[in-house]
Amino acid sequence: MQTLTVEAVDPRDDAAFRRWFSVPAVAHPVDQPHLPAQVLSESLADAPPPGDPYDRWHHLIALVGDEGVGAARIELTSDSPNLAYFTLVVRPDQRRRGIGSALLAAVESWALGVGCAVALSETTRPLPVETVPGAAFAEQHGYRAGTVSVLRTLDLPAPDQHLTAADPGPVPGYRVVTWTDRCPEELLEGRAALNAELGEIPIKGGWAGGTGPESSDDPAAGPHRQPEVWDGDRVRAYEDRLISHGRRALCAGAVHEGTGELVAVTVIARHGAGRPHVHQWGTTVARKHRGHRLGMLVKVANLRQLASTWPDARQISSWNGATNASMIAINTALGYRAVGDGTDWGKVLRSS
Repeated sequence: MQTLTVEAVDPRDDAAFRRWFSVPAVAHPVDQPHLPAQVLSESLADAPPPGDPYDRWHHLIALVGDEGVGAARIELTSDSPNLAYFTLVVRPDQRRRGIGSALLAAVESWALGVGCAVALSETTRPLPVETVPGAAFAEQHGYRAGTVSVLRTLDLPAPDQHLTAADPGPVPGYRVVTWTDRCPEELLEGRAALNAELGEIPIKGGWAGGTGPESSDDPAAGPHRQPEVWDGDRVRAYEDRLISHGRRALCAGAVHEGTGELVAVTVIARHGAGRPHVHQWGTTVARKHRGHRLGMLVKVANLRQLASTWPDARQISSWNGATNASMIAINTALGYRAVGDGTDWGKVLRSS
C-alpha cells in the first residue's frame, strides 16, 4: 500500500489547487445533496489573498501516492486569532482507512503552531437524515457539539403573494435603500458599525461558499471569541475581494431618517453570471432599532431587487440559528422551507 502523506496546498498553484478541490467536489453529492455544489472558481474566490490583514487561510491535502484522498481548509481571522475554523472531507471511496484522522491531526498541529487555542468545525445533514458520519468522527476525536443552524431554501422568483403579504409597508422614521456590490459612501461607516455590533462575517468558509447564519447573536467559542473590529476600510476590502473574483452582491438597508444612519442591512450573493442558485448572507438590525420589522422590510426589498436584477435565479438558501426565532419567522412568512441543518463542533487544543 502506498504511503499516506499530508501536504500544504498553495491556492496560486493551479494544478495543486485543482487536485485539492477534486476531493470536496467528489464528496459533495454524497455528503451534502441539499446544498448547491461549488465550482472551482468559486472556491478560489473565497480564499483571501496572501498578506490579507483580516483573514488567513491554510489548505491541506491528504495524498496516497499522487492521488488526493482528503482535503482540509483552516480559516483564521484577525479578530479572534485563538480560533481555527476548519472544514475537512475525505473522498467517499477512501473512508474508514485513517485518512480523516491523519488529516485532522495535521489540522490541529498547524493550528497549534500558529497559536490557536480552539478548533471549530461543522457537520451538515440533509433532512430527514437523522445522523451523519462526521458527527461520530467529531465525537471520537474529542469535539463537543454546540450551536445548531438550519438551512432553508426558497424557490425563485419569490411568490408575489408572499412578498405582498409579508411586506410591512412604509415604517415611520425609516427609509429603504438598495445597492449593488459597493455600499454608498455616505452609508459606509454605518455598514461597518452594523458588522462591529453584531459580529457578522460576510465571508465564511464551507464547501458551498456560504456564510454563517443570518444574525450573529449565536454564541461561538466562548471566551476565546473576541469582538470584531470594523471600519470603512475593512468593508471596502471585502467588497473589492468579492468583485475581483466574480462574486456579486445585492444589498438592501434601512436608514434612520432622524440621523441618516444605516441601521439594518441584508445581502444576497451570487458567484458568476447564470448560476441558478444564490445565497442569502447576513441580515442584521442594530439592537436599538429592533422591534420595527426592519428585518422583514429589508428582506422583502432585496427579494424584489433580486427578481428585477437576476431574473434567471431559481433558488436562494439561508442559514439561521435554530434558536433565532425572529429570523425564522421572517423566512417562514416569505415561504422558505427547511432542507437541512448544521452542528458546530469545538475542541480546546491548549489552555489559554
